[in-house]
Amino acid sequence: MVYANLFQQWCVTSNFHTHKGGRILVAWVEQNFGVNIVHVSDQIIHVEVYNKVYKKAFQLSVVYGHNDNASRLAMWRDLERIGANMVMPWIVVGDFNSPLHYDDRVGSTVSYAEIRDFQQMVNKCNLVDLACTGPRYTWNNKQLGSSRVLSKIDRSLINDVWIENWPNSIVHFLPEGWFDHSPMVIRFDKQCGKGRASFKFFDMWTSHPEYLDTVKQAWNIEVTGVPMFKV
Repeated sequence: MVYANLFQQWCVTSNFHTHKGGRILVAWVEQNFGVNIVHVSDQIIHVEVYNKVYKKAFQLSVVYGHNDNASRLAMWRDLERIGANMVMPWIVVGDFNSPLHYDDRVGSTVSYAEIRDFQQMVNKCNLVDLACTGPRYTWNNKQLGSSRVLSKIDRSLINDVWIENWPNSIVHFLPEGWFDHSPMVIRFDKQCGKGRASFKFFDMWTSHPEYLDTVKQAWNIEVTGVPMFKV
């Protein structure tokens, strides 16, 4: 198969058997990760991951939602079942094919019917957006002018146990380039979970001629996430 050539020396699983052509592919290096496949459907691959480097385990749900509200309902219900008794760090990533908030789209309006079930799942599972950098909107229709539509339909959602273990983790959304979606890169370092270094400020910094401009640029960078991360 094609992915066998792309991911040589990697372990690979997919949901080809649940959907014609397959929709989700998960690949990992066995030297670094142990992966137990828990649930596979046409919209979700859920696995338990053991990071052999950091010696920590977490739950990972990779999603690719269908295009219509009715078909996505099964995905929301599956995630609710997975999260019902979740006691481990849990992250849900992928293309949900749905906005979560009214301001997640520019160029056309977001209806309550679109976000209702998504919001219900997020609330039931106590999930929040992982802190992120990069483009605010992760998908666009590649049109110009008044026909252009931008949406945030790709996200990384985490539970409170994840935050406790990796409080400094972050997802970087990259420019979409030729694609219509922004790729995601999630980072959680070995230092995460070991506490933050104390903040130090030296008065001499204020005497530098570029001090104020540097501070203004830093405060103008858009960062999203839980309030403590923003601070």
